[in-house]
Amino acid sequence: MSEGFYKRRRGILEHIEAGAIDLLESGIHDYLSLKANLLIGSACSIPVGIVFTSAPAIHAHCKRVSLRTIQRCLAHLEEIGWLKTFRAPNERGNYPSLICRASVHDLSGNEYRINADATTDWRRPVCEAVAQVSPEMSNVVLKVARLREVRGKEERVEEEQISAAAFDAIGFDKPFGHPKFKTVWLRKFTERKQGEWLTGLMEEVIQECQQKGVGVPPQFYTAKRDVDARETAEFKSQRVPL
Repeated sequence: MSEGFYKRRRGILEHIEAGAIDLLESGIHDYLSLKANLLIGSACSIPVGIVFTSAPAIHAHCKRVSLRTIQRCLAHLEEIGWLKTFRAPNERGNYPSLICRASVHDLSGNEYRINADATTDWRRPVCEAVAQVSPEMSNVVLKVARLREVRGKEERVEEEQISAAAFDAIGFDKPFGHPKFKTVWLRKFTERKQGEWLTGLMEEVIQECQQKGVGVPPQFYTAKRDVDARETAEFKSQRVPL
């Protein structure tokens, strides 16, 4: 286990919020970073930036999820370039893993970063002074920012589609009424179970709005009467004659 402290950058939040990793994967990466040797010139026999681990070893401290889940997390961390493993085929037990882009220090306090791309032998990890970090390593945050931008656009498109479906279902082409009413209606519509009658859902919306003091547009009451008539006719057509 490494001596001293390990540097945790707040940039990890961008990766989590952009969906590049989830909290479980972040926790595993954090645990491995704490276990790794991050001090150049220390008495540790393990090379700097290296930690010996495996899915079963991590699962021993993470019992609320399956071993298979831990395996998937490790595979994903390696896929996105956060870990680089050096494991022979069919090898069992703990194996050496390199913490990619790990912040390490020498005994004088100088900071370096692990260059995983340049490291081909786990016994000789390549370190770069922070002032000389390669462009590939500095582009990671930019890639995450672009991923977040794309994801934001996808979420906005999805919201627009849900909004259109919610108001088309009751016979309107555009949303109407107070913004708070729209929020209540979209939430209820999104939570709607398959096959659930719209009339009951609309009644729940009216009751919730009345309780919260949110104004219900007159068009909504008109729409409710039309939907009620339509669903009543549909129900009668589905009844089996005696």
